[in-house]
Amino acid sequence: MRASICLFALTGSQARAESGSELASGAISGYVTIKAFASVCKFEIEKPIAGALDSNIAALASKFSIPAAAIDVMMKDSVKQLSGHDAETCVWGPDKFNAMISEMAKEPLAAAARTGVAQAQIPASKVPLASFPADPPADAVKQKAQNGIGGYMAIVAISKLCDFALDPAAVNTILGNINVLKPESQLTDKELDDVLDRTVATFGNNKQKYCGPGQAAFAAGVAEMAKLAAAEVEGSGIRLKPLDPPQPSAAATPAVAAGPASGMITGSDVDAIVAMAARYGDAALTKDKNGNPYIKNRSNGAGWTISFYGCDKGADCKSIEFYHGFETDNKPTSARINEWNQKKRWSKAYLDKDGDPNISFDINLRYGVARGNLEADIGRWVETIGDFKTFVGAKN
Repeated sequence: MRASICLFALTGSQARAESGSELASGAISGYVTIKAFASVCKFEIEKPIAGALDSNIAALASKFSIPAAAIDVMMKDSVKQLSGHDAETCVWGPDKFNAMISEMAKEPLAAAARTGVAQAQIPASKVPLASFPADPPADAVKQKAQNGIGGYMAIVAISKLCDFALDPAAVNTILGNINVLKPESQLTDKELDDVLDRTVATFGNNKQKYCGPGQAAFAAGVAEMAKLAAAEVEGSGIRLKPLDPPQPSAAATPAVAAGPASGMITGSDVDAIVAMAARYGDAALTKDKNGNPYIKNRSNGAGWTISFYGCDKGADCKSIEFYHGFETDNKPTSARINEWNQKKRWSKAYLDKDGDPNISFDINLRYGVARGNLEADIGRWVETIGDFKTFVGAKN
């Protein structure tokens, strides 16, 4: 998945030459990523190749006074991002991995060359790459969809990393296109989150490059970045919505996670979510055992809760769950619960350990959701509670 395809549009005519230090940091990050692959997969890098990598890192670090601690952070971040993805990361095996290192090192070598620092070429591996069977052809539509998602995620990642404003209309179009691409990409919600996390971490290794051009350059380049993302999907038959030109006030609007004033709601806008729930009855904000927000509600006599998940120290939560548990003397059967799940789209029903029916509804807030959509979802949820109560014959 190529998240980098849209970055060249960021600066355009406002391009700023990268400094030697920035180029060196980017090159070191590339070399470190190779070493992180080996660490995660427990592959041993052949000694001549390892020596060349270490020599190149040391030469760049010495010339531009990049501390060892910064390189250690790059390594830890890369290992963290790759960990848990062994099935896809380590598929080559140790021999083919060593054979691939010369290809993987081309970009960092090119970046290092622009610094003027002499670099050792990567030696050939013991087993040449040509001796390995070719990889099976990828599903063309799947690959195009993943590349398109990578492009759109790059826009979101820069906004998140640099705290840059992103026009709410652009957010809706970008998220809409990601949702269109998702089925063909065959990526799960967790994998999409991982794509964003990895992209933010990668860009963070050279933050000045992506954030240095500033808010105005970013706002001016978003439409072009989106065009490049959409270009990755051409020929797949997938129809995407183009981004409208930014409004004159776009640079002054709050960022992608901007909250109520922009019409976008995220997991940080707890008070706004409480206010929405309060329109349907009582809503009281408290905290769960982990210190995350927890909202207790009562609508039409039925008690229900909103739990927040994926929070960072009780803030910037990634998703919420609406929940209601029913008690009933006439326990419904599993078949009855399955019937609900087969017929209803907007909730998930199940039986707890006591055989009582429960219902929940999850909402992903990772990239923000339009205020109107969340308000409608809460209204639908309150109606669903009543419908489910009737369906299973439960009492509060």
